[in-house]
Amino acid sequence: MSFLKKSGHIALLWSLSGVAMLACLINFSHRYVPAFAWVALLAAALLVLRYNHSMRSKPVITRVTKDEIRESVVFILGPWAKTWFSGALDNDGIRLEKGRAWFLASSPGELTRHLERLKANHPEVIPLGFFPLMPDGHATSELMNTQLVMWKNTFAALNLAEPLPCTFALYTQMTAERPARDPGAAIWSSVFPAANTGQCDIKQGLASALGALAAQRDSNHHAVRRHAMGCTLREWLNETAIQSSLDALFTHPSLRLNGVLLADYGTGFVRHGAWSAWCEKTLALLPGLTASLTTPPLPVPQSVYQTTHITHTTPPRVSKGYKAMVVAFTAAALALIFICYLQAERALSLRHQMQRLVIAEALNDGNQTQLANALEQHQALVDCLPVKPFGWTAFAGCEKLKHDVAVRLHPESFTDSDAPFSVVGQFASSSAALSSEHEERLKALLPQLLANGAAHYLIVGYSDNTGSAEQNRLLSTQRAVAVRNWLVQHSALLPERFVLRGAGTRNPISDNTNKAERAKNRRVEFYTLQ
Repeated sequence: MSFLKKSGHIALLWSLSGVAMLACLINFSHRYVPAFAWVALLAAALLVLRYNHSMRSKPVITRVTKDEIRESVVFILGPWAKTWFSGALDNDGIRLEKGRAWFLASSPGELTRHLERLKANHPEVIPLGFFPLMPDGHATSELMNTQLVMWKNTFAALNLAEPLPCTFALYTQMTAERPARDPGAAIWSSVFPAANTGQCDIKQGLASALGALAAQRDSNHHAVRRHAMGCTLREWLNETAIQSSLDALFTHPSLRLNGVLLADYGTGFVRHGAWSAWCEKTLALLPGLTASLTTPPLPVPQSVYQTTHITHTTPPRVSKGYKAMVVAFTAAALALIFICYLQAERALSLRHQMQRLVIAEALNDGNQTQLANALEQHQALVDCLPVKPFGWTAFAGCEKLKHDVAVRLHPESFTDSDAPFSVVGQFASSSAALSSEHEERLKALLPQLLANGAAHYLIVGYSDNTGSAEQNRLLSTQRAVAVRNWLVQHSALLPERFVLRGAGTRNPISDNTNKAERAKNRRVEFYTLQ
């Protein structure tokens, strides 16, 4: 699957695009923020495209699992295989049972030859193992354990490329119930496990088989007895250490135990053995005997198996159009990065100029006029038009910055009213010092200024007509600075929210004819800027 077809990866690209666009909306507070955002977007997009290219160049692996009918061959293993099953096999050791082929494998070499021939001539056929155990096959459990150990030692040299799925079966008389159509058949605890059934040990397999018998107990009294005898068999295996021998046997890497079957078989054995002796000693009863020896019946292996088919498909090579898309995207991203960087540089320079002007106003030095003229000239260099053809409003921060500069240079053009909303008057002649009355007036004004946290204000200082024009301009500016400094020192208001102007003797509110009238003109006015 193509990388770009995954919804998560597409969401990642859109998220990075949003971050890059948002970086251009923060008014260029740092010169590298927008550029870094676009660089991150470009790097992520190139990584995505590169990964997509590598994924397209790899083969596509498809796995399809489905049920199929497969033939199987079963190999009869164990120390009692030849004793109990050879009579039913042909001369070449093959038995056909309900369409299934059964082979007797009494040695590791024989089993290896059969498996190699089967793989070479019929690779579609599934090999299975079948390990039968006759509880009365020997007179004592010690002899039975000895046979298991000998068989294990004989097969220790077995080395198969793949483990052989093997089913363990216990044959014994459990009930007198027999199938009506085939009295010689056995009644099995469950079906023959498939080759792909998961691996288990003897304890787990017995528990599963007894669970299958327990599920049938409601059918008739034979099923109840069959379950009880199965539980007794498990106790016999555990007490006589045969279960431990079987556990050790099935740890061989060439055998994989995939299930345990219990067979309710016949009317009994022709003699009493290890199982009968244990029943007599433990339960005070002896199983019945049969008059003649019959070949134990065999279960029917399954024919339906789940198989997985794996296919490798080589995807088409990357087209020229795909490569051209990568080049075009890279070029567009680099161009946007360059534009963002230029805008950020211009914006940062303007902000530095405005900051210097604010500092000069606060210090009331003689550079205010020079700095204002420099800011006026620098503003003409800012041009937001190059990004307009893209139709993106994300660069509106440039327009906002130009507005802030214009307000700083020509605040009178942005006042919301021709009349001031507050006046602090009656300054002493030739003085910018604040009296106690001035401070009380400013304290009353503070809540109004703090109420609108985003507003900017114009503070204009005035003087009377005594003294020269330059002296009056400087004095009026000092009065505006004194008022602004007091507000900043006694509140959380920032200096940048105030624009200061010294108007000198302009806009008098009195005719300056006497001392009282001149005092009215020595004032400071407040305006709200749009």
